[in-house]
Amino acid sequence: MAAAGEASHEAERSPRGLIRARLGTDVLTAVPRGLALLSGVTGIVLAGCQAPVQAPDALVSTVRDSAGVRIVENEAPAPASRLPWVIGSGPSVSVGALDGDAPYQLFGVEDAMRLADGRILIANSGTSEVRVFDEAGVFIESWGREGEGPGEFVSLTDLMVWPGDSVMAWDFGQYRLTLFDQAGGLGRTFSPLLGPDLEPGSAVGVLPDGTILTAGRVPWAGQEPITGLVRRSREYALVDPSGESRLDLGLHPDEEYFIKGERLAIMRHPFRRLNHTEVWGARAIIAPSDRYEIRGYGGDGALEVLVRRAHTLLNVTQADLDAHLAGRVAESDPSEQSALRQLFDGFPLVESFPAFSQVLVDTTGDLWVKEYARPGDDRSVWTVFDGEGRVRGLVETPPGLLLYEIGPDYLLGRATGELDVERVELWSLARSEG
Repeated sequence: MAAAGEASHEAERSPRGLIRARLGTDVLTAVPRGLALLSGVTGIVLAGCQAPVQAPDALVSTVRDSAGVRIVENEAPAPASRLPWVIGSGPSVSVGALDGDAPYQLFGVEDAMRLADGRILIANSGTSEVRVFDEAGVFIESWGREGEGPGEFVSLTDLMVWPGDSVMAWDFGQYRLTLFDQAGGLGRTFSPLLGPDLEPGSAVGVLPDGTILTAGRVPWAGQEPITGLVRRSREYALVDPSGESRLDLGLHPDEEYFIKGERLAIMRHPFRRLNHTEVWGARAIIAPSDRYEIRGYGGDGALEVLVRRAHTLLNVTQADLDAHLAGRVAESDPSEQSALRQLFDGFPLVESFPAFSQVLVDTTGDLWVKEYARPGDDRSVWTVFDGEGRVRGLVETPPGLLLYEIGPDYLLGRATGELDVERVELWSLARSEG
């Protein structure tokens, strides 16, 4: 997933893969009523050279109030500027191998997190279990297993911190939350109220008081043309810790799809815009990538803050799209290439590339927004905002590392090596004010 380009995202089964825009193998999906299931659109392999690094120039942020909403307007940092933070020359811990003991052979890693004592938890969806490793990357134990009973998973996709230092695991296959204590003891299992008249949705974040940020899909019925570009909608809500009452945050436009043919084949657009979600302190973030704007909602459901950064949207050209589709055909099995060419014929352009590709909040409260890398650029550059929404500067993280968590002195993410071997890696991060 981390080795693929910005043009692709996580599969449909992973909720945060869509909502938080994790990079990875794109797919062709299907909708109800017997529509065709197609698989295999992959991302662009990026290549490029690193820009020269210079110290950040003085950054300008303007803060104003509008009807009770705090609006923070930021100038864009100079493209070559970087914060004086140092990332290790290689991972200090790496878990994952082609051969060896089974716990180290990772398959379908969807998420990872680090506990206060240094243990690393990995959501290994291929075996429907949470694998636990010590601070040196040595396997300790597994939590959960495949199944539909308590503590079992059908499609394990996300790990989140639950108040009181518990761990919450999200099973997208059963739309169910499972709580573990830090020793792996099983707590309660429940399904949050995702909303009426919605397709099953996702738990995508937890606020400090245990309120759950959820997202539910509006059904396809009435949205799909016979052939053309369509954008789905998503309903967001805050659900109380009991999972029984909800506070709606409204309907927001989400992913862009291309629908084609009598069988209604559904294809995610490789340069599609979508919504990104995160929890930022006591706020829920909903950030559509149509423009550079981060929206923060309070626990009462009211919009509290808008964080903006100067940004010029770049148009997608026909050459960009043609190169992506040609690469997809070239890497496919020769027996499938003719069918793919027919399927891709008439694939439409979107108006512009997304404004950004990923949003994360680190454990210190800083907000990280990843720049959208155009085809041919393999850099991973992030704009870092402080807890008030003011730009601090730019940070470049290791290429090919899909970040799951950023701590005060570490990065935790997934890399994919030769023969598609998955690794979860911990990299050191030394912050300095310069």
